Amino acid sequence: MKFGGSFCAMGIVVLLAGCASSGQQHPTHRWVSTVNSNSAEYRADNSRCMREISGDSTQREFAVNTPEYALYVQCMNAQGYELTAMK
Repeated sequence: MKFGGSFCAMGIVVLLAGCASSGQQHPTHRWVSTVNSNSAEYRADNSRCMREISGDSTQREFAVNTPEYALYVQCMNAQGYELTAMK
């Protein structure tokens, strides 16, 4: 019986893992540098724009169609980045 119980437990773990990962969304757009920024410069620019818009908050995303998102896009554009669709 111990053998059958371990398969049952493993099945539950697999089901839970599948449920947890099925709701993931994948990026549809990415920032492209118009001034040839390297990855360290991008991270610094992105962090600066996020902090400017969200203040001291550790917010990592802004909902589209919000004033905060529009300000974030404006800030990134001013730093030399364009938002483009992923291929």
